[in-house]
Amino acid sequence: MDNVQNIEVGPIWNQSHAEQKAAEYVRNHPEFEWTGHWNTTRPGVMSVIQIRRHVETPDIDVGEFVWVQQPNSESPPASTKKKETTKSKADSLNSSAVSELVKMFPDTTESIISNKLKDNNNDVDKTVDDLLQVTPESAEIS
Repeated sequence: MDNVQNIEVGPIWNQSHAEQKAAEYVRNHPEFEWTGHWNTTRPGVMSVIQIRRHVETPDIDVGEFVWVQQPNSESPPASTKKKETTKSKADSLNSSAVSELVKMFPDTTESIISNKLKDNNNDVDKTVDDLLQVTPESAEIS
């Protein structure tokens, strides 16, 4: 069943007027939508718009939906890409911060600086404070 029907709406003079008539009809009958079609049935007297009843689509509970990429499938959802982008930006910032901290603390190994930065959730100021407490002798012990 197509649910399409023609409804008389009085004379329609052009496409713009048909859009107005259809919008008015749908506003008063929200269970219908206009198909975009209209015809003049009696010139200067009557025209019809073609409408169809909205098809009810049931709500589907997908619960804890997990997207799994199949071979030859489309890219993962944007939310996954965002996480990857955020991670690569964080890695880039971490690498940059480690480089700067190595310059500030040349007697401390890069691995110690990197670990301190990770321990401090990439908080450079806190890491600087911690590194100021590290002696060169203790920095060489891994």
